[in-house]
Amino acid sequence: MSLENIKVELKKTYNKGAVGGTFDEFHVGHERLLIFAAKMCKKVIVGVTSDEFVKKYKSHDIESFNIRVEIIKRFLENLKEESCFEVIKIENKYGPTIEDPKLEAIFVTMDTVESAFEINKIRREKGFKALEIIIVPMVFAENGGFVSSSRIRSGEIDRNGKKLITDNKLT
Repeated sequence: MSLENIKVELKKTYNKGAVGGTFDEFHVGHERLLIFAAKMCKKVIVGVTSDEFVKKYKSHDIESFNIRVEIIKRFLENLKEESCFEVIKIENKYGPTIEDPKLEAIFVTMDTVESAFEINKIRREKGFKALEIIIVPMVFAENGGFVSSSRIRSGEIDRNGKKLITDNKLT
């Protein structure tokens, strides 16, 4: 995925934004999320869940924290956006979003938007301004549905959403 694939005109609107997740099986959906954040923020905090936290809520194997961070950093280096990125380890689903009053926006997809609502509830309770919630469209796979780490892990699609499994039906 390249920046040219994003047809929406985005501009630097926020001084500081946040993106968070596991980023396992790094794919075009992750890229889109980071591209949107880069285009709209001067500084982006990228929270990556720790191995310990992942083990609490994932029953399948996940790439190690170090591998996931290295892949993200490589992608960000090639992005060549003006944004400044800080990749950090997070030990819970909130990361610094409930502690940093300077954050202005959070970038999510439809399947993670509930966490953003929780974050804003906690921020308001602390007297912080609620974050602007930017819902980034998910990427469609070639054979329908969305690109996801679980579909990649199962061998159904590749990281670009291309179909890998053929339908062999007995007749």
